Amino acid sequence: MSHYAIKYLGCNAGCASCYENVIRGCNQQNYDITKMMNTVKSVLYREVKKQRRNKNLKNFKRHFQKPMLHGGEPLLMKTNDIETILSYVFSFFKCSGIQTNLTLLKDEHIDIFKKCKTHVGVSLDGDYPELNRGRFAAGAPLKKIIKDTGKVLENMARLREAGLDMSCIIVLRKYNAACDRLDRLVKFIERLRDEFGIIYFRTNPGIVFDPKLRPIEELTTGELFNAWKRISNIQGVMIQPYRDMVDLLMGSRDTSCNFSECDPWKTSAEIPISGNGEIGNCLKNGAAPDGIQSLTADRRSRQRYQLLEQIPFDQGGCKDCRYWNICYGGCPGAGIDNDFRNRTRFCEAYKLFYEFVEKKIKDLFPNIMLVTDAHPLPIQPGITDILNTITRGTWRQESRVGVNNFKKLLKQKKPKKGSPGTGHTDVGHQNQHGDSNSHKWLNENPWYKGSRR
Repeated sequence: MSHYAIKYLGCNAGCASCYENVIRGCNQQNYDITKMMNTVKSVLYREVKKQRRNKNLKNFKRHFQKPMLHGGEPLLMKTNDIETILSYVFSFFKCSGIQTNLTLLKDEHIDIFKKCKTHVGVSLDGDYPELNRGRFAAGAPLKKIIKDTGKVLENMARLREAGLDMSCIIVLRKYNAACDRLDRLVKFIERLRDEFGIIYFRTNPGIVFDPKLRPIEELTTGELFNAWKRISNIQGVMIQPYRDMVDLLMGSRDTSCNFSECDPWKTSAEIPISGNGEIGNCLKNGAAPDGIQSLTADRRSRQRYQLLEQIPFDQGGCKDCRYWNICYGGCPGAGIDNDFRNRTRFCEAYKLFYEFVEKKIKDLFPNIMLVTDAHPLPIQPGITDILNTITRGTWRQESRVGVNNFKKLLKQKKPKKGSPGTGHTDVGHQNQHGDSNSHKWLNENPWYKGSRR
């Protein structure tokens, strides 16, 4: 699923293990709003024209999400520029989105969010200062962390009072997800649910590139698995990566980037539009530690995944893994030894949790067939028909696109040639969402033939 992130890399937080730190140090903090908007307009026009050409416009909402304003910290941008971006997105999608640490919220921002129906993603690791050490510069004085944490919670209350929707990204680190901190973290999530009406969460494992910081911040396999298992039992919320893992086991490929075939040199799950209007790659994706995020390939490649499937487990690969067809080795940015060619170093935690989820589903529905029951068959378009289960993912449906609003793009004039960002055309996850040969593959597959008798 294509997702454009409009990136402003300046930030006021200073998190020690932020994966954008190297890029941020390469003079990438300035921005040109005209170039950014030219690119936003160009990519939207191109995406709609491509889907129209493929006669797939009616299914577009399953393949494309609205562009969202990301950071760094986007509230550092000029207020007028924030309004320019969100208003344009709103004009086509009837909604907009922003991801922010919320420390810099002003009344003018709230007015813009209300006018543009902005969904606010809040980046916060806890409501207790000790949980939030990784978010507001590890090593900072406790007094500053207390102040920043309190300010974020106050601003969340203001957004709630204004009637705005929120979600939350929580980075799991030793500060907030080690065994002795889990009770407090669970209470934090329950507080956001009950007090602020937040039901959508992402609980990303913290990726620490600096080997000196890793023992201090990054969770071990056991700690990460225990945290996921504990958090997954919270009622009344939708939390990643658990939602994706259930969807994948039951046959859906419509998931977020954790389990996609993410090419380090041509990412499509998240495609950043930088401050100078250039289209690059996901900043978490292998290239970020080297400060070369702007290098992009002409087209996507499956080489990493073709190799991982053949490389033995003890050599950093995924050969013979039961969950290969629904995991694909995980995020390249979290590769073993910081090498994107290896599988994710969180592999063991993912496997343990897949087993946990699989057992839960089987306990509820003993006769259900999961994707892992078909191992080692690859997931192909139409396999959900075999499994007779759900046909689409359930994460972030609030941000998926209304098709009618996209039709307005077709009436616009084509952007001038040479506009920033128009040179990249190979985006999206078309190969994951179906083609004309999907049923041919199923009919030729002996396992599928046997299942129809």
